[in-house]
Amino acid sequence: CKSALFSLLLLERRNIAVDGMMEGLTLDKSIIPRHIFRYYPHEAVDKILFSNPEVKMEDILHRIHPEYEEAIVVYKQTMMVTMGHLDHEDIQIRRDNLKMFIEDTLPSTLKILSDKNDTFLADFVYYFSGTPYIPYLEANPTWRILIDFIVDEIPGSLPSAKTCANNLRVPFDVYNNDKEDFAGKLECAVASGKKSGFGME
Repeated sequence: CKSALFSLLLLERRNIAVDGMMEGLTLDKSIIPRHIFRYYPHEAVDKILFSNPEVKMEDILHRIHPEYEEAIVVYKQTMMVTMGHLDHEDIQIRRDNLKMFIEDTLPSTLKILSDKNDTFLADFVYYFSGTPYIPYLEANPTWRILIDFIVDEIPGSLPSAKTCANNLRVPFDVYNNDKEDFAGKLECAVASGKKSGFGME
């Protein structure tokens, strides 16, 4: 109940702030808002009104949605084709490795790289989403970070991304949960994505 009350209070204060801003921008509704914003990209307006000004580790981790079972299904299919039967012990080991990656390897690596570079977390978000910020939960409650484990990817390959779906893709072997190896690969991938210039500055 307290959390729900707090959320409602936060929304009410945000609405008051937005209403006040719009009243000022429109000279008490004498100017039509769409005439102000029509020359600006939707992403820019969304960022100004509804984004967190700083990317925080907890915000990233809170939005992560790993696609465990989807990857396991594909792995089982591959195993049946190549071996003709399922090795249930191996499947469980693989599932545990994926969970370890999400629960330990990924958070630890993000901390290592963010300690090394103050802008890394924003660069990381930019890499898989195309925008260097995370929306407020109240403004976009369905926004999440999809982590895909690619079975047919070459082990040890660089992580890749699909910005249209906020999707980070890593090889199914998850770098054997070697944090140093993953940190090097992730840092390289993020730097490459930043240089390419996709997304929104």
